[in-house]
Amino acid sequence: MDRDTTIAALKKDPVFSYRGPEDLSLLPSPNQSLIEVTGLSFVKRGFFQFYEGKLWTMILELNTDKVDHYSVYTSLVAKYGEPGLLNPKEARWEDKATRMAIERPLTLRYMDMAVYAKISAGESAKVSTEELDRQGFLGGL
Repeated sequence: MDRDTTIAALKKDPVFSYRGPEDLSLLPSPNQSLIEVTGLSFVKRGFFQFYEGKLWTMILELNTDKVDHYSVYTSLVAKYGEPGLLNPKEARWEDKATRMAIERPLTLRYMDMAVYAKISAGESAKVSTEELDRQGFLGGL
């Protein structure tokens, strides 16, 4: 979804209390923005991150007064099978298109893997350039 479609969906969704533009913020990375919105009932807070105007990550902090980690985990296992990764911090289901994880504290995270790969490749190139600059500086001493 694009940002406007996401905003329209948040306005209609009774799980969230979208307040308008004050829930939008820019991220330090280029081409990225974030909608942070207060949740109602089962969701305490939602974060919707965009890259080049398209939603690529959703993070939902769940309300532990209303739902527990075990119930969410068993519901996900019933729907998607056993996770590909399981450790004390997270259970993760992943394919080529999507990553979904339940994390501690009780958080659900959804990611578009194609966008993740694109952003990661850009970050790796940036780190490589910085390291070359560093080595050039140190070599010139």
